[in-house]
Amino acid sequence: LEGVTRESCMQIAKDAGYEVIEEPILYERLLEADEAFVVGTASGVCPVGMVAYQGKKKEWKFENGAGPATLKVYETLDGIQNGKLDDPYGWTVYLD
Repeated sequence: LEGVTRESCMQIAKDAGYEVIEEPILYERLLEADEAFVVGTASGVCPVGMVAYQGKKKEWKFENGAGPATLKVYETLDGIQNGKLDDPYGWTVYLD
């Protein structure tokens, strides 16, 4: 689904050097992923711990609770939203 948070996370990931591709993903390809996360306006960036489908299961376990790509996107988005990091994108609007 389209959304501001999704677009923001995609831009942050691109700028961090990750290749961002928008396409449907087959479950078999997801099983090969190093990590996975989901984004949403209310939830922000959330790591995925496990997926299961038709008897197959993939789990991701990280010491910090999230993988390096997830942490990078989360920390950057959260930092911009909370004023801890400069906003190089012009997303932040300050009100008097």
